[in-house]
Amino acid sequence: PCKGKSYNDVYLHRATANARVKVMEPLSTYGIALTITPASYVEGLQYVDKDGSVSWFDAVEKLGVLSEFNADGSVSKRWCFKDEDEGAFSAVFGTKAATASYEQGDIVFCDGTHTAYSADVKFTQSQLAGAIAYIFYKGQNLTDSGYSYRSLGIGFAKPEKLVWCSNEAAAKDVAVPDISCVNSNPSWGSDTFVDGSVKNGSANLEKISAAITAALGDDADDTNDPEKYPAFYYGINYKDHMVGEETISRFTRGSALANNWYLPSAAELEKIRTSLTNINKVTVLCGGDKIDLNSGVQLWCLSSSTNADGTKVIVEDFIKAYATGDRYSESSKNYSVARLVFAIREF
Repeated sequence: PCKGKSYNDVYLHRATANARVKVMEPLSTYGIALTITPASYVEGLQYVDKDGSVSWFDAVEKLGVLSEFNADGSVSKRWCFKDEDEGAFSAVFGTKAATASYEQGDIVFCDGTHTAYSADVKFTQSQLAGAIAYIFYKGQNLTDSGYSYRSLGIGFAKPEKLVWCSNEAAAKDVAVPDISCVNSNPSWGSDTFVDGSVKNGSANLEKISAAITAALGDDADDTNDPEKYPAFYYGINYKDHMVGEETISRFTRGSALANNWYLPSAAELEKIRTSLTNINKVTVLCGGDKIDLNSGVQLWCLSSSTNADGTKVIVEDFIKAYATGDRYSESSKNYSVARLVFAIREF
């Protein structure tokens, strides 16, 4: 494409209106600024080489690199910048490389790069359109064994109200104590949990599967049915959920970041609640919808965890968080009232 001092799209040399580079601000010079590679234009991730005479500020800050998508709305190609001078791929969206440690407060982008959020940080529209998660927690308290650190991110797609499992699900009548996570003092805002609590919820559906098999036999396991376990599959299929009014997924096709999302445990849900002010700020910044905490009514949120004997599900009221007896509750696993669910991922 060629540089131009206009706000019009700068089209690639390809017969489609969906492959384009959008000029976000007036550019300072004319001439060839960017070259698309590889020339064959294969499906998947495409790289944009900048001309040596063009600054990265002009190339990246002023150009919004968009995706090309299929007729069904799925992303088929995405454009990323490559710095030939350094012999490495530059951070298209974030200031930290994808290989750098994810810290609490980071915004994570679709290419794995990330940037620390603050009120002073300015983002381009292209960056915000590529944001996929906010790191709401980094620490050791949510580690079930050992002392390793975990960095947890929450997605920006609007949470949905879903049930833990349906009335037809096998787990309805099976105790699953192996995913028990019980707060040690639920009435007064404690974020500590009784010994033996499973605080990492990433494998809870697999543990439900094992409990069903042990209790009812191999043929009874139905945890591969999204209609029977809708809250869990909101996390598993999180890549299919859009942010705000968008109709295209923010995840690059084949990206590992599109996988391993899950319904949080009670301990992880508690960390979401205590971080919700910042989560709301970043979610709105990145095009999503905030969780309204000023409604004055109960806002029960669903975890993937069970109570001590594994017969009921742990839910938490985000509105009356510190009201005695109202903050945590145990509900039937096939509870008829759907609860709000979130999707998180370890980074």
